[in-house]
Amino acid sequence: MALGALLTHELAPAQLRARRESNERDDLEETRFNAHIAAMRAELEAAKTVANMQLNARQSAAQQIGAWYGSDAAQKAITATALQNAPGLLRSIGVDVDSAASSSSGMTPPDDMDLEDLVAFLVDERLRAEKSAARPSPVAISENGHGPNFTTRPDGR
Repeated sequence: MALGALLTHELAPAQLRARRESNERDDLEETRFNAHIAAMRAELEAAKTVANMQLNARQSAAQQIGAWYGSDAAQKAITATALQNAPGLLRSIGVDVDSAASSSSGMTPPDDMDLEDLVAFLVDERLRAEKSAARPSPVAISENGHGPNFTTRPDGR
């Protein structure tokens, strides 16, 4: 009798539909899971592709900059910038460069001078200015043996 009840229950149309529905739901959930995993993989691949594109762009830019850096035009631009910044650089290391002092000495650096020659020129000019400032200037001595800044009082003392 139990066997008959089991067979009747298992073979009932509602029970068969419920089993099919459960199997279909399981298949649907498996399909959703597979789609979700596929989307995550696609996002990962897209992120890898973007990172590779950025890396390739940086590498290409570095190669182009390296090629440009070696050119004569780049070296001339670097030298020109260095020449423009040389007085400020010299001031930062303690060498006081005064453009009026160098022009007052009558010597001006040539425009085609490279950076090393310009630095040497400016240092020489600075040393020359310091020597002339350190050297005492001749003082005229009056007949009484006193310097020109000595003044006598009206009372003769």
